Amino acid sequence: MAGTPAFRPAGQTVALSVVATSHAAVLLTTFTPDVVTYCALLNPGAVAVAVKISQNGAAATLPIDGTPGDFILPPLMQFPIVIPIPTVTPQITAIGATAGPTVIYATPVVYQS
Repeated sequence: MAGTPAFRPAGQTVALSVVATSHAAVLLTTFTPDVVTYCALLNPGAVAVAVKISQNGAAATLPIDGTPGDFILPPLMQFPIVIPIPTVTPQITAIGATAGPTVIYATPVVYQS
C-alpha cells in the first residue's frame, strides 16, 4: 500500500524486566548488513516505563514536573512504537514509574520501502 511505512526485524528481540530503579544497559544487536536506525518497543505490562537508547548506556530517567525525561512507554500496549536509535552500538536502559516489575520488549528494525 502506497504511503504505509513498513518495518522489518533487523535483530533479536531483547526483554528487560523493569522496576523503579534503572535497568542496566543492554546492547541491541543486529543480524543484517543494513544500517539499523529504528527500534520497535512494546510494554504489555501494567506500569509506565521510561526508556533511553544511547551509544554509551546512559541511565533512563522519568520526567518530573518541569524537568524533561526520556521516552515514555505507556502501560498495556497492544502494538509497538517505533523510535529512532543511534546507528553505532545502541544500548537500551529503562526505569519503571512504580516498583513493578514489568517486562518490555525492544526489537531493532529497518525501514523497508
